Amino acid sequence: MNRSSNNKVGILAGTFDPVHAGHITFAEQAIKQLALDKVVFLPERQPRGKKIVTELNDRSKMLELAVEGYENFEIYDTNELHFTLVKTLPKLRSKYPNSEFVFLVGSDVGHHLAEWSDIYQHADKVTFLVSVRSGHDETEIQNESPKLQLNFLKAPNPQLSSRQIREGRAKTGIAKVDHYIAEHHLYS
Repeated sequence: MNRSSNNKVGILAGTFDPVHAGHITFAEQAIKQLALDKVVFLPERQPRGKKIVTELNDRSKMLELAVEGYENFEIYDTNELHFTLVKTLPKLRSKYPNSEFVFLVGSDVGHHLAEWSDIYQHADKVTFLVSVRSGHDETEIQNESPKLQLNFLKAPNPQLSSRQIREGRAKTGIAKVDHYIAEHHLYS
């Protein structure tokens, strides 16, 4: 990649319904592995493929609690219903000028990157870091998107998922978030 950028910024977009220790650990590992200056969390208002999500207010508050105390974590609300490169990338470039962007995605999303309608018009402008869960294969993901610049790391908490938390089968691993969930009777 031929860029004269001042910062490397990781972008972690998601529903965060709820945010959990796996998201935080992924962001921390991304900073270490790719020498990122910061990770920006983008909460999606209405993610594709999900009809029912917890109110954005609650998801945003939980995200704030989760990133509290991390000086190289930020939250940025783009005011978009859901994340798309064509709409979101210009906003990111405006907010973080002279920055190189690395999009942090799970392997479930990594398998579908080639299906993003606007992916190849931006393929030379961004890179991706894919957190690979057990049962997913790096080579397969790379072969599905051969023109994209992909980096990989093993999923930090492969057994933890937001679905398990919503179903009451797990905790988030973040005490402040678990307290917020209990106090506001979320997922019960």
